[in-house]
Amino acid sequence: MKRIVTLLVFTFLLPFLGALSCDPFCNTKPSFFDIGGVALGNWELSGTAFPDGQFVRQVREGDTVRLSAHYVRVTFAVSYYTQRERVGTAGAAFALSCDDYPISRETYDTLFVITRNAWDRTHPAGDTINDLVDVRLWDINRASDTTFFKPLAQAKTTDNDAINYESFALRINREPEFKSTPHAFRLVYRLRNGEAYTAETGSVRFR
Repeated sequence: MKRIVTLLVFTFLLPFLGALSCDPFCNTKPSFFDIGGVALGNWELSGTAFPDGQFVRQVREGDTVRLSAHYVRVTFAVSYYTQRERVGTAGAAFALSCDDYPISRETYDTLFVITRNAWDRTHPAGDTINDLVDVRLWDINRASDTTFFKPLAQAKTTDNDAINYESFALRINREPEFKSTPHAFRLVYRLRNGEAYTAETGSVRFR
């Protein structure tokens, strides 16, 4: 009888244990999201707080920023799902906001960063500059968030192509040769399910 009671209690608690097993640092929004688009923005990171108390701020069109403080924020347009039963039906694949859920996910296939203006003599306008790009697979919010950047090509091979965050950061790791020119970037982001999204930043100058 004791064994039966134990089994009943375990069966009752199992869904709650599964919910609690998620890493507390994972996204606290609904468990799953479907990517439907992408947006880009130029942002600046500071070691000291800006007047609004934040360590990051969006760079306006035409503004000048130090390259070392600049990054491009990539934000997905997403639809949220909370019912696990809806995930994977009809061949749909949804990205995860927490690694502990063993379900189908949208996965990253290819990402291209294209300079809209000549960056240097080996990267003319319209050229792909992936070799100049570092990526951080989640967003930047604090002054200490300069860590965990890695070359874009390396990220492709070491992070299992999973998409676990709704936004992430890109930065250019080489100074532009043509600093007097405003610079803008175009992103092409493809998923393994065949979906592809493009977006562009506004123009900024680097000093």
